[in-house]
Amino acid sequence: MLNVYNGNNTFIMTLTEKCLLPAPNYIFRFIHRTTNAEFKFVKLNADDTSLHKDRYNQFTVQASLFPSVGQYVYEVYETTGTSTDISGKNQIESGIAIRHESDITYVTRNKNNEFIFK
Repeated sequence: MLNVYNGNNTFIMTLTEKCLLPAPNYIFRFIHRTTNAEFKFVKLNADDTSLHKDRYNQFTVQASLFPSVGQYVYEVYETTGTSTDISGKNQIESGIAIRHESDITYVTRNKNNEFIFK
């Protein structure tokens, strides 16, 4: 599951293991689960800030890309170009993303092992 908070967000995913292309770019597609609003963007292979790309991939994503709060279904496709057209592309990841209304800060846990957030 991807959690999206205000500002910059780091997405850590295992994409390389399912890729068929060498050094692909990635098309991210998000569909809001209530409104069915859809948006897509491309992250270049050079945008992957992972130190071990064969183990995991890491991208920075702005929360401002998400049009509204709520749950999204996401899909990731590999591509050689920069177009967001997913026709005939290999899907390498899918899951749920949640765009939160505000940031959550972990404070502590109490004596009953309940976690306190604000």
